[in-house]
Amino acid sequence: MIAVTSVAATLAAIVAGLAVFGDPLGKDALVIGVRIAAFALILVGAALIPAPVRAGEAFHESTAERGSTTVEPAAQK
Repeated sequence: MIAVTSVAATLAAIVAGLAVFGDPLGKDALVIGVRIAAFALILVGAALIPAPVRAGEAFHESTAERGSTTVEPAAQK
């Protein structure tokens, strides 16, 4: 959820920059298309980042597959 919120904030800043300051996306259609495609890939990547709960479940499943059911505690300073 944090990744999606961060992407939404970035998108709002980009759109505001385009609308308020008149910033161009590029000079020709190819540059504009590449920049929009790159941002779309960032959105897809952010959507694919697992939530902490799913990441924890995946970690426990992977340790169970290896035969280890305990997790070593982090070294204390």
